Amino acid sequence: MLNFLILSMAVSVISLTLTRSRAFQPVRLKIRWGLLECPYCLSHWVAIALVVIYKLRLVSLWLPIDYLVSAFAVVCVASILSGVILYLIPMNSDTDKYRELLSEAKQLIEERSKR
Repeated sequence: MLNFLILSMAVSVISLTLTRSRAFQPVRLKIRWGLLECPYCLSHWVAIALVVIYKLRLVSLWLPIDYLVSAFAVVCVASILSGVILYLIPMNSDTDKYRELLSEAKQLIEERSKR
């Protein structure tokens, strides 16, 4: 179970770093590969690679299916972690825009609840 959580955290951070960090922006601009624009999309491939490398098996049916199920479970947890990280740490202008919209929505709700 600990390996599962550690792999999920690694998938989340690797996917976010490659797709959102300023350090990899020149790489993303040169390559222009759609997968490097979406942390969720990239997380599937990172999860499959790490699950196979570290031989994580959450079920025991048939090895290829075991790895696939394990990879999707890792992606699920990694996606939740990525959502929390993106909410707490702005990594690009999209996150800033999202926070502004969220703030405006909260203000509207507060104004309407006062009426």
